[in-house]
This record gives sequence, structure tokens and C-alpha cells, in this order.
Amino acid sequence: MIRGGFSYIIRCHSTSQSVSPLSASSLSGSLNSNLLFDKLKDTYLSGKLVVKHEDSTISLNSTSSLPMTQFPKDEIFIQVSQDEKVGFWRKPLVKWFRLGVYMVKYYKKGLKSTYQLAKDTKPLVRQYGDKMATEFCKLVEFREIAHKLKERPGSEPIESLPLNRRQFVEFHRRKEVWKIPLFFILALVFEEFTAVICYLWPKVAPHNCLTPGAFAKITKSHANYEVGKIVQVPPYKSPYIMQTNEVYDILKSSSVEQTPKWKLGLYRLVNNKVLPRETLVKIHHYLFVDDWLLLQHILHNEYTALAPAELVDCIRVRQLYRSEEDLNAMVNDVQGQSVLLWRLIIYWAFRFDKTITCGGNSLFAERWGVNNVSILNYSGWENGDLIGSNDLPILEFR
Repeated sequence: MIRGGFSYIIRCHSTSQSVSPLSASSLSGSLNSNLLFDKLKDTYLSGKLVVKHEDSTISLNSTSSLPMTQFPKDEIFIQVSQDEKVGFWRKPLVKWFRLGVYMVKYYKKGLKSTYQLAKDTKPLVRQYGDKMATEFCKLVEFREIAHKLKERPGSEPIESLPLNRRQFVEFHRRKEVWKIPLFFILALVFEEFTAVICYLWPKVAPHNCLTPGAFAKITKSHANYEVGKIVQVPPYKSPYIMQTNEVYDILKSSSVEQTPKWKLGLYRLVNNKVLPRETLVKIHHYLFVDDWLLLQHILHNEYTALAPAELVDCIRVRQLYRSEEDLNAMVNDVQGQSVLLWRLIIYWAFRFDKTITCGGNSLFAERWGVNNVSILNYSGWENGDLIGSNDLPILEFR
């Protein structure tokens, strides 16, 4: 009874607040009151938040559980072309052979990493089951309330969680281990041609065995087609008051928990309305905790380095991309990389400004409502749109 009343109070309080998305006009004028955006902007432009392959922050990145961002075909072909030990007539065959050998090693390394990750995180399964994100979400709220009651300054870090960000995402990514048996058989049968199978049916491969082409097919199938079509900030919406079709639509497009069509069909058949909604809540909790861990590190450490693969994954699970965009190509281009990072900054600034997480006075649930999934993957930019390279000058203006 108390819990229900508390949820109701938070919901009413949150919906009474007017939260506006960021826009080019608001940033260029003197009306910008988003302090978190200013903090993140200064951090990024001063070189304290970077994206780099080498020396990325160990506690944040788990690149061994993510796929490659650059396909090595061109590099291998150039090496063979310049190799004087390979006869001219043999070069075409050697090029493809070496590429095939590289891919076999890539798959072997990916399978080994996936298995090792599952083995290393097994103790956490016994401790948390499948409720880690939910437990951590509660823990963040308790610690933020304690932080607020002690009247600590906003610049002082909130008490940390039992795991760092790398450990948290690795626990989530361990589920890829169930793809190993089928993928191992495919790799054994098709060997060098496994890449073709994975391109045609990319979801059969563990995530860290994907090529950029196969990865692009997956991201396109999970793109948010509401981008640029949301005129106003969506009102409060809990999974438990949503229509079943709305819940299913979100689950179909989500990259956090990829619910297969057969499972959704089974839910419909047995009229199970609870499990789909609990899955949606779990997605909300996972993204909240992931955002929280990243922001705590960025705001309270002198230097943060995200690996390109992690930046791509952050954009992917939050659906901050258009269906026609190649995220891997963007992250390996200086301008494209900046666009992706700014999208993440705007997303965070919209969601977390004025919250205790970032030095404000409100809990996230007070600001937005308990389990408010209406802003799950809302970009934070006007009309729910995404910034592009043309917006960089105004964003980077100091």
C-alpha cells in the first residue's frame, strides 16, 4: 500500500514538471539552463572524454565481448599486393585465403572470449540471477537518497555500486554463450565460409563474432523509426498501463533484450501479460544503471576513454541512430565519431539534468516517474531527432 502510494506521488510530481528537449536555438541563446550539458560539453572539449582504441578506461570497456568495427579485407589485400614473395598470378587466391584464415582466428578468439566471460561471471549469476539491473537500480536510488539526506555537495561522488561498468555489461553480455554450440557446428562445417552464413543470418553468431556487415544488418532491424517524428516530450507511461501491442512493439525493436518473435507469439497464445512488461522494465533498469555508471566516471574522474566498439554499442542499445547509418564507419571517421559522442551527451543531458546523479536535487524517478519507458530511447533533441555533422559547429562553440 505504501509502495503504491509512493509510486503515485512520484508519478504526479514528475508529470507536473516541464522538461524541454535541447535544440540548436536553445543552445545558441542565453536560455540554456541544462547544467549537465554544459559539464559534459566542457569535459569533452577539454579532452577529458575521448574515444580511442588504445589505453581505453579498463573499468568501463569490455571490447573482447564486442565485434570488430573495421573489416580487415582492404588491409590484408594491400599486404598481399605488396608482398614480393607471392607470385603475381597467385595474389588473388592468396588474398582470399589469408582473409579466410584471419576470420577463422577471429571466430576462434570470439568463441573463447565468450566462453571465458560466461565462466568468469557465473558467480554473479548465483548471486543475482537475472535481476542484477533491477537490484542495482534500487541500490542507486537508496544511495542517492542517503547522499541527499547527508546534504553532500554535487561535486562529491555518490557511493559506488558493487561492480564497475565493465563487470556490469559483461554480466549482461554473458547470454551470448548460448549461441556457441550452433555457431561452433557452423564454423566446423563451413570453415572460411562461415562469414557468409553469419552475414545472411547474423543473429546465429555470438555478438563478438560479427563482421561490420553482419552487425549493420542487425542494427538496421532494430532501428527506431520514430526518430524526428516526436513533436513533444512523451508523457509518463509505465509498462503496466500500456496497451499490449505497444509493449510488443518496443520489445521487437529493442537491442537490450532481443525477444524473438516466437516468444512474443507464445505470450499472446497463453495471454501472458506480465512477462513482456517485466522484460520492458528490465530494459529500462539496464539502461538507467549503464547510464549512471558511465556518468559517475565521466563526472568524477579526470579522464575517461571509451573504446570505439563501446561507443558503437552505447549508441546501438539506446537506438540513437538512423536505419541507413553505418555505425562502424562513423566511429572510424573523426567527424562521425564526434556525431555519435554528441548524441550520447545530449541523451544524457536530457535525461539526467537536475538529478542527484549529476549534482541536482531530484531522484531520477522523481523527475520522470517510476519505470517511465516513454523516454526509453528518446534522443533528447527537438522533435526526438538526432544531431548530424551540420550541428557540430553550434555544439562545439565555446
